[in-house]
Amino acid sequence: MKKDPGRLLKNVLEIRNYIRNHRFLSAAVCLFLICVVIVVLVISCSIRRSDTSVRSSAEHLDASFWKDTEQGIRYYDQEGYRSEFGIDISEWVEDVDFGKLRSSGVSFVILRAGYRGYETGKFVPDTRFAEYLKGAKAAGLRVGAYFVSQAVNEEEAVEEAQYVLEMCKGYALEMPVYIDLESVYDTARTDELSAKDFTDIVITFCKTVEEQGMRGGVYANDQWFHNKLLFDRIKQYDIWIAQYADELSTDLPVNMWQYSSEGLVDGCSMWVDLNVRVFREEAQESQES
Repeated sequence: MKKDPGRLLKNVLEIRNYIRNHRFLSAAVCLFLICVVIVVLVISCSIRRSDTSVRSSAEHLDASFWKDTEQGIRYYDQEGYRSEFGIDISEWVEDVDFGKLRSSGVSFVILRAGYRGYETGKFVPDTRFAEYLKGAKAAGLRVGAYFVSQAVNEEEAVEEAQYVLEMCKGYALEMPVYIDLESVYDTARTDELSAKDFTDIVITFCKTVEEQGMRGGVYANDQWFHNKLLFDRIKQYDIWIAQYADELSTDLPVNMWQYSSEGLVDGCSMWVDLNVRVFREEAQESQES
């Protein structure tokens, strides 16, 4: 079919006249689209700031500054630092009253999302996770989560991180999401992994979590951090160390110390794990502002 130059020119002129006669409408549409983009970016940044509100660098902490209150709550008393008290719980802790926990001085709760079987490799959810997440948030407690890993490669580390993120869907976590690394006193599927393997798994888990705007963390004891992980490769993540003693004796920088597995706090009917988290005051103030 032959093109008609006169008709094409006419169409161009009609479009030009339409734009000229509707400049206000066009400008309004452009302005509306720009506003939509700005609002989306602001909301995205706000969510990210909320989810990482406890981001702080790990610290080398002086053992001489640890003290206990009359109620047995441990805190760090060095000038320029602040500490806060929290617990971690799973389905084995029954009859939890989160309102009483907050009144008794608990600031945060780390909840077990589940674990991977050390022989089968299957995921097992914590049956009280959803209930406790909802209850803790309603009481105004800051919440984090942990997953007991038995990943044998990076692909399984991604699966574990995504599993926790899916369980937390609809809630903003103020505390980190931790990969929990512990020894199994039996034959486990991870027995043959090297320190590099475990470190790659930790990094992959934490990266997957942080891609969703949350803070990634690692839970282990001092022996794990020294001998089964390449610490220099993971020190940028939140370091939560388990060591049941009156003083924290490690040469590693940490963010949080689990100092007892036999704590009694008002709001729980049985023993729970006790934790203290330490901040530099200026870092905490900048996060709260």
